[in-house]
Amino acid sequence: MLNLKSKHQVVSGDDGIWNETDLVLYLNDCRINDQDPVIEFTLEGPCCRSNGVYSILDKFCSRYNFDPYRITVRTSNMVEQHDHYRIEKIPDYWYEVREINSWLKKNQIDTGTKPTKHFALFVGRSTWFRLWVAAILHQRFADKTLLTFNSGIRSNYVVKNEGYDRLGLDDLVAYGCNIMGDVAGFLETCPRTLDADNLKYIPSTYIPQKTVFPIQHPANLNLLMYYHDIFVDIICETRMNGVLFCPTEKIWRCMVARRPFVVIGPQYYLHNLKRLGFLTFNNFWDEGYNEYPPDQQIKQLEPVLDTIASYSVEQLSQKLTDMQSILNHNYETFSKLTFRQIADVFDEK
Repeated sequence: MLNLKSKHQVVSGDDGIWNETDLVLYLNDCRINDQDPVIEFTLEGPCCRSNGVYSILDKFCSRYNFDPYRITVRTSNMVEQHDHYRIEKIPDYWYEVREINSWLKKNQIDTGTKPTKHFALFVGRSTWFRLWVAAILHQRFADKTLLTFNSGIRSNYVVKNEGYDRLGLDDLVAYGCNIMGDVAGFLETCPRTLDADNLKYIPSTYIPQKTVFPIQHPANLNLLMYYHDIFVDIICETRMNGVLFCPTEKIWRCMVARRPFVVIGPQYYLHNLKRLGFLTFNNFWDEGYNEYPPDQQIKQLEPVLDTIASYSVEQLSQKLTDMQSILNHNYETFSKLTFRQIADVFDEK
């Protein structure tokens, strides 16, 4: 009998698996050695239907008459479900909750209520939806936006095992982006960075720059120094497609900075955020955009951006004052958020 791995980690995007061959070989080894397969996704759990994992497992079980109830999928996607495969949802994989809350116990954040910019968009690695939103902000609201985009035509981060830079241009065409000329113009200005992207620490916090993406945890907290200057954070989450909910440091950083947010992410992301006790901003603008699937969500968001962009600087300050109860509530809710609470909320047995 072979000495098999106890589990196999799948590396994937929203709509594909980068190490598919390794997964197939692992499943076959488990079959030969009568071992129960364990499929591991760790930190940023995608939707297993969207990225094709269930399709592979279905074909495997059908071809070899393998019992699907023997297969376990371990994920940080708190809304992952399947009728046959065993789904283990691991809230501990939302590690930024613990790390940022630990940081908050030793540090104070003073972001003020007098912003000079309407929007902020902080992007490390390009994806099709991040690129689309960034191009809109650059073309229409450049003077009202604090924007970083660490990817560029010749400097995008290489996706592991793909072997080439992937900006998401093909996906933009597939999803019906109607501003490809603006996208091309924006990319000519990239990469775009701020001083915080290159800092090893900021005064009194000493956050080391250890990760390849300058705005990932823990270095992403360096960006807190800029929140005093912005009104709303445009959150472009890591995943977009399918049925999933796996918030990352992007939304948590915004909450601890006591700023409102709009989210480009999985459908019903805002609904799932509310399940954890957080409040959103439907009393200030239409949040119906998040009820739409990926191919429509950004177009539905544009009127919201227009509304916010129409505010004067004085109105931005007043809006923040009006939102203080929501902003403080979200800060306190996050500071008390536990893995047990997350598990209980999304326990759908």
